[in-house]
Amino acid sequence: MDIIKILKNSELFSELNTDEISELNKICQIKEYDEQEEIFKEGDTSNELYILGEGRVLIEIQLKAESERASVHTVDEGQIFGEVALVDGNPRSAAAKSVKRSKLIVISKDDIDALMKKNPRMGYIIMRNFSQILCSRVRKSTSNLKASLMWG
Repeated sequence: MDIIKILKNSELFSELNTDEISELNKICQIKEYDEQEEIFKEGDTSNELYILGEGRVLIEIQLKAESERASVHTVDEGQIFGEVALVDGNPRSAAAKSVKRSKLIVISKDDIDALMKKNPRMGYIIMRNFSQILCSRVRKSTSNLKASLMWG
């Protein structure tokens, strides 16, 4: 798995220059998950963001009954998830599990916060891209909700 290439192609980090990507790479960890292995639970402490390097990950939410879950998103290779941890540190609003054997790039909130404070240009780019990603996801969720209310 080529971490540098994945970081460069990530929607969150794609505008960073070579030196910034190199600095970011220093704070990345790799974690591997088996098929159907839980990455985090809904309600867990939120202090890391993830980039899917290899495999596939499913994001799910708990419904009324304890055994009922709804899939809300499938993460493809190169995509980020768990990114809200960068902002609020509140408990996870959904669960994540690997659909097949997966390798994840993991970045802790504390490490990326320190890196962005040290390099304000880098911090600006990351937070601008982060805002764009969140806006896009809110728009998609609103559209999906509207469609389900119209047909449901």
